[in-house]
Amino acid sequence: MNVGQIFVWDTRRAQGHDLRRKYHLYIGEAGWREDGQAFLFISSSNYGFDYEIYQTDYPFLTKEVSYVSCNGMVVYPEEELNRYQSVRVGMLLPNHVQELHSAIGSSDVMEAWQITLCCNALATAFT
Repeated sequence: MNVGQIFVWDTRRAQGHDLRRKYHLYIGEAGWREDGQAFLFISSSNYGFDYEIYQTDYPFLTKEVSYVSCNGMVVYPEEELNRYQSVRVGMLLPNHVQELHSAIGSSDVMEAWQITLCCNALATAFT
């Protein structure tokens, strides 16, 4: 997996749902705070301070407007991640990587260690 790749699979991690198909933006290894791989959800609802992306740029999305979560990461341990039937559906466009980097960097909601991890990972994707 590479930073900025977008995957889809059914997960129970979506709040308020038992099992739901969710898009995930790959960030990288979660690091020392949590063991596993870090992702940002892509949702059809804006939960506040999220980054908008459009179906015109990402035709696999099911809604005209979707939102990359800037509220927090979701971390999947390797053994859990290996159980999913993940499908790579796309890659975040380079200009969107930079804009998402800025959006997360100015987040007042995401935990500081997650901001650092996301921003460092996204910076490697556009340098």
